[in-house]
Amino acid sequence: MFGLTAMVLAAWLVSHLPDFSAGATALWSAALLAGAAASALAWHRLRPAAVELRWDGRQWLLDAEPRHADLMIQSRLFALLKLRGLAASSAPACWVAVERSEAGANWHGLLVALHARVPAAGSSTEGQAG
Repeated sequence: MFGLTAMVLAAWLVSHLPDFSAGATALWSAALLAGAAASALAWHRLRPAAVELRWDGRQWLLDAEPRHADLMIQSRLFALLKLRGLAASSAPACWVAVERSEAGANWHGLLVALHARVPAAGSSTEGQAG
C-alpha cells in the first residue's frame, strides 16, 4: 500500500510541476520504479496463505478445525465468509474470500452448504415414517 501511494504521489508530482529539470524527472522516475518494486515485493510476501475449507455434512472445517461459517457477501464471482470458532474461547474469527473460479464445479455445492440448516444435536428424524 505504501509503495502504491509513493507511485501515485511521484506520478502526480511529475505531471503537475512545471519547469521540472531532467535530473529531477530522473529522480522521480527512480522513486516511481522503487515504489513499484516495493509494491510487488509486499504483494508477494504479504498475500494471504491458502487455507482448506471443507464441509463434512454437519460442520465447517478450516484447516481441520471446526468453525461456524457466516456468509457475509455473496455475488456471482465470489463469496465472503466469516469463520468463527465453536467456543467463545477458541481462535479468533477469520475472513475467507472464495472466488467462483477457485471453487470450480464445487461452487454450487458451497452455496448450498452455506445456506443449509443443520438440525440440532438432539433432534433426529431417523426412524420416523413420513
